[in-house]
Amino acid sequence: MHRLQLKDMESVMRWFSVILVFACMFGRAADEKPLEREMLTYYVSNLGSDENPGGEDMPFASFHRAQLQIRTLLNAGAMPPGGVTIVLKEGTYALKTPLVFTKRDSVRDLSWRSDGLVTSVNWTGEGEVKLIGGDEIPLTAFSAVTDQNVLNRLPEAARPFVQQVDLKAFEIKEFETMGDVTHGAAPFGEVFFRGNPMTLARWPNNGWATTTAIVDRGGKAGDAEAKDGIFEYDPQVVPAERWKVEEGVWLQGFWSHDWYDEIIRVKAVDKEKKAVELCSAQSRYGLGASQQTNAGHRRFRVLNCLEELDAEGEWFVDAKTGILYCWLPPLQKDELATGSIIYSRMREPLVQLNGCNHVTLNNLTIGYTLGGGILVRGDHNLVSQCRVENTGDYGIDLEGKTNLIMECVIRQTGTYGISMNGGDLKSLEESDNRIAYSLICETGRWQMAYSAGVKLQGVGNSLKNSELRDFPHYAVMYSGNNHGIAENEIYHACLETSEASALYTTRDWGSWGNILRHNYIHDISGLNGMGMGIYLDDCDSGDSIIGNVFTNVPTAVFIGGGRNNIVRNNIFINCSVALYMDDRGRENVKWNTDGTDDWDLEAKLKAVNYQQQPWSVRYPQLVGIMKDRPEWPLYNEASRNVIAGGAGFVMKEELKPLLKTEENWFTDEESDTNNIDWARIDLSLRGLQIIKARIPAFEEIPFQKIGWPSAKWK
Repeated sequence: MHRLQLKDMESVMRWFSVILVFACMFGRAADEKPLEREMLTYYVSNLGSDENPGGEDMPFASFHRAQLQIRTLLNAGAMPPGGVTIVLKEGTYALKTPLVFTKRDSVRDLSWRSDGLVTSVNWTGEGEVKLIGGDEIPLTAFSAVTDQNVLNRLPEAARPFVQQVDLKAFEIKEFETMGDVTHGAAPFGEVFFRGNPMTLARWPNNGWATTTAIVDRGGKAGDAEAKDGIFEYDPQVVPAERWKVEEGVWLQGFWSHDWYDEIIRVKAVDKEKKAVELCSAQSRYGLGASQQTNAGHRRFRVLNCLEELDAEGEWFVDAKTGILYCWLPPLQKDELATGSIIYSRMREPLVQLNGCNHVTLNNLTIGYTLGGGILVRGDHNLVSQCRVENTGDYGIDLEGKTNLIMECVIRQTGTYGISMNGGDLKSLEESDNRIAYSLICETGRWQMAYSAGVKLQGVGNSLKNSELRDFPHYAVMYSGNNHGIAENEIYHACLETSEASALYTTRDWGSWGNILRHNYIHDISGLNGMGMGIYLDDCDSGDSIIGNVFTNVPTAVFIGGGRNNIVRNNIFINCSVALYMDDRGRENVKWNTDGTDDWDLEAKLKAVNYQQQPWSVRYPQLVGIMKDRPEWPLYNEASRNVIAGGAGFVMKEELKPLLKTEENWFTDEESDTNNIDWARIDLSLRGLQIIKARIPAFEEIPFQKIGWPSAKWK
């Protein structure tokens, strides 16, 4: 009897919840017919109230209240067939805690959107909506610098222009500094103005200084003895003697290699010896080239130094006092009264989809934060028409399957732009995660090396019809299998690095099935001209490079000792080297280390059971690799390519018989083609006719579809 009563009570409570939910549903516009609606829409506004029912005219005030409404619907089983849309009204929403969605917020077609927050919960726009991880500080809060000690530290020419504000007055009370060695995201808050990051006080204001000599390489992380490094400088160039080392001074530099940067604290400046000692004992590679002590000049620049606040747009925060010093640019009319800066301080990812499925983020600007922009862990989620910008760490970090990032702008990130991971290597189950019709640019503001625009990992991710530009290192890094990189325009990569490339993968005999097709890769120089278009580094194998156009690239394709790579139907225009191939595996491959050495490539194959299904069926050529000189660059192919200018295919003489070459057209070898302006030719029309006359099997490259052809939203 008691059990029956309890069951009846639970039934009553359930029906009571449903009644409450429908009461909220009917709280919307009176002219609608709620029972006929397929989707519910709620609104959030800075001018709303959490006591409101959430209609367009009476919106909620907080995201939390909107989430509570959705969870109530889910718990009551009252979710309409079309899901729920939450619209964020126009404005800037300064988040004090991350916006976190979990399984409790997941439902079919749940969408958050932006006129604000209608996110899947579908974001639809009623103007510009910003979710920021920092604090807006009005320009009216700034005042002239009057502390004589501070003025004495500032360059004389800067003193009339630098202004200050006490961040503690805005409830900002934690001010961190960098450690001895930094390689990664922003270590402390940053300043943003007019939609862009301001510049941390630095010297030189553009480019780099160089060491004159490495006196002592010092140690590196993992060494038995911790030892700091020392370099000499030119006192006529480097203003080291004015730095207040006791207050903290840091140097960002490419200390050992031109493809790896670190920020290292200055330990001491010896004015007599003209030498700087760095706290470099825990650095990755130490100082200078590893082959000899006194090798070469290394690039560096000073960061976070009040004495170097000498240019418009620079800033510095005194971690002891909490005072921000800025040299703001000239203000526009009425900007002083209405303008503001943003000081970022949230370290956690700003928007988090943790275990969510079928959630949409649409038409939002997300950023101005110390950490990452969007973290996605789940399946069937959509990020569309969003701007993720001005982050101290990454733009979007995604793991799962069947997720889509579409028509987004990712820019000005502290580290990488987008990381996309999914699928399973052993089973070769593909993730079907996709990036499409997006602009990714200007990554690596804090960590230059390896902060790619896009990182693809796992199995079966794709990057299509996007524009990628302006990267200090790689534009795209990929590892794993069966990724598709197609119809993208990629340019201005490797701006601060050498021995680097626009697209990069490395050190795996088994990373087969990746197809790089119909991309336009151009104007990749690299430091000292040591840039590449596509770099298959350290024996990476099994890639297909088909139907791409390379223009103005020092080395367009570099096969670094790998096997079974196909380079077919490409056009190389004004590339010093179209294809380079070496045999580095013969010297570098390691055996029988059980995977403790990254050069043990056989161990990587064994880890995925490469001689068993599905690997043995999908990649049958791999099954017998260990009996077929695996360390040699065998079975690579370069066929049906057009090479207009440059040295063509370059390699050691003994390797030439190993590269299969068929039907390639080297235009410089024909005098009647020397008058063709390949840099201006229409590759989809006249160019195709000219090419097919020499290579009948050459297939059309859909040049008009490359990049972001319908960029009206951008």
